[in-house]
Amino acid sequence: MLAGGLRRWYNPPCYSEQIPSNPYDPLVLRKAFEKAVVKRLMTDVPFGVLLSGGLDSSLAAVASRYLADSKAACQWGSHLHSFCIGSYYVNPNPTLDP
Repeated sequence: MLAGGLRRWYNPPCYSEQIPSNPYDPLVLRKAFEKAVVKRLMTDVPFGVLLSGGLDSSLAAVASRYLADSKAACQWGSHLHSFCIGSYYVNPNPTLDP
């Protein structure tokens, strides 16, 4: 560690430490999220969602089902296929099992 304290080593051009000046508006956030989901659902082939178990994939799946009754659904249909990948932990040394 440097004697002068911490020093930022990378400053991407899109990074800003400024606090946003506009207040938090949940409706604006929801509309932006729904718009992003609709944009990714535009397709001419069957599609699905891969559920990773995290919040982001779950929210995208719920939003796409919610949007199935909307005007945008005529472009991509109302069927949503979901997939998840699981794995079992296999202990390479079963003698160490508790």
